[in-house]
Amino acid sequence: MEAIQGVLLQVLLAALIALVVVLLKSATKWLEKKAKEAETEGQVLIFQLLTRLREGIEEIVQEIEQTRAGTLREQVKSGEANEDQLKQLGYEAAQRARSEILSQDEFKILQSKVGDINRNIKTMVESSVLKVKTANSPKRIAS
Repeated sequence: MEAIQGVLLQVLLAALIALVVVLLKSATKWLEKKAKEAETEGQVLIFQLLTRLREGIEEIVQEIEQTRAGTLREQVKSGEANEDQLKQLGYEAAQRARSEILSQDEFKILQSKVGDINRNIKTMVESSVLKVKTANSPKRIAS
């Protein structure tokens, strides 16, 4: 009888160990799946934040262009103002982008995932200014 109980105990322990192994494998697969989902969701969040930032910067630059930059550019051409005043508008656009478009947490997320977000903001502002200037400049017809 003891021998049968010993064999049954060993079979029961083997079944329990097999069950634990299966559960651990399932848990590992589930965790890997969730990690991939989180990574994908994180990438989507970064893309959404960068898109919102770019669109917001384009709006800010367009607003500055419509209200002050065009006039100031004419004043620079006529000598009534200097280039530094135009550059100041770019700094203003970047500062407004940092304070109006992104929350501090969103800024920190981008900073940790993208790197120097201030440099990226400056590049986006410069790109938006160029886009606005190009769109507003008279078209030349090649002869």
